[in-house]
Amino acid sequence: MSAVLLWLAAPLLLLPMVARRDRLGAAAGQLIVAGLGLAALLQGAGSLDPRDLREIANQSSGGAWFVGITVGALITGACLLPDIRHWRSRLVAAPLLIGLVLSVTVHAALALVLGGLIGCLPATLGRSSGGGTPAGPPAHGASAYRRPASLLLGGVTIVMAAAGPALLAAVAWCALGWHEWQGLRTARGARTMPILPAAGTLLVGVWTWLALTIAASPLVGLRAFATDAPVSPAAGEWLALLAIGWGIAMTAPWPLDRLADVRVQLPVAAVVLYLAVACATPDGVAHWQPLLSVILVPVAIVAAASRRWDGAAAALLLLAATRPGPGTLAAALVVALAPAGRRLAPSDRLRSGAAGVGVALLVATLLRDQVLLAVILALGLAVLANRHDHVVAPA
Repeated sequence: MSAVLLWLAAPLLLLPMVARRDRLGAAAGQLIVAGLGLAALLQGAGSLDPRDLREIANQSSGGAWFVGITVGALITGACLLPDIRHWRSRLVAAPLLIGLVLSVTVHAALALVLGGLIGCLPATLGRSSGGGTPAGPPAHGASAYRRPASLLLGGVTIVMAAAGPALLAAVAWCALGWHEWQGLRTARGARTMPILPAAGTLLVGVWTWLALTIAASPLVGLRAFATDAPVSPAAGEWLALLAIGWGIAMTAPWPLDRLADVRVQLPVAAVVLYLAVACATPDGVAHWQPLLSVILVPVAIVAAASRRWDGAAAALLLLAATRPGPGTLAAALVVALAPAGRRLAPSDRLRSGAAGVGVALLVATLLRDQVLLAVILALGLAVLANRHDHVVAPA
């Protein structure tokens, strides 16, 4: 497999660093469109070499339409728009633009024009929709990241999930959830019902009991569960469903995000969910992924449109962490760190770049089994990125 276009697209990572400060959302949108287009070419054509793409376009009309539409969308959405007059942004996109021009032939001219019009949609719709809706509730600031007990519990949970028994990982995970709920209750200064930590603890308890019963050992680990435990297809589906349930309760995607403060939990959840779902029961979670994707994609888009950034990050994390593969874990970690980046990152350019790269990685993995939903997610978030100053807004 040749990845020439991927290497030519590498300078796009500098886009948030050189873009105008009032177009950082547009830069994140360009990264999202680039991730979608390159992943589509790789999955559909099996290569990112301009010579291979030209050959595919010459072989059949279907190949010409596929290559032309995808390349056209990349040219306008990832290289030319939305800030065509800013020479620094065009400079970092120039290598990819040259490679894309060399990837098409005259047979794909009409498809190229159609793809170019599609690539214009994120910038056009984003600009025409104005500045968006009012922001969500005020953030609690960065105090959660300065509580030593929170960071200690998060670190212990990750270590137990990666190298320790599943039983200890479950105990540490529940302890972290209750500790963060206590911090939220103290910050709000009012009576707060522990709805999500209670539901999460119940589901974690049932999951742990079922998993240890199947493994017939209290010392089985999450990483070795798939090989050491005789999991039947039905049991795998139940374990995956329970894990998805406590994952939702402990990450609080929109509209549950106002019931919890999960900023510290999200990076931990990325690792724990990946090991408990994608690694321990990959066949079981595959049964639920279509339904889960249909629910989480609109949830992420609506949360981002409402500027409920933590709820959007939680939905994107659940989409990524429930899919196998190292790329999905990287995407889950990037989007899980977005709430921390909102409050701690000194540079809004860094926040914009991380948001674009994280969503691009997620879209590339989602495209493997949910093509339509991946396109909807990418274009929807790219439109919203152009609509706001930047995707991951400051606190």
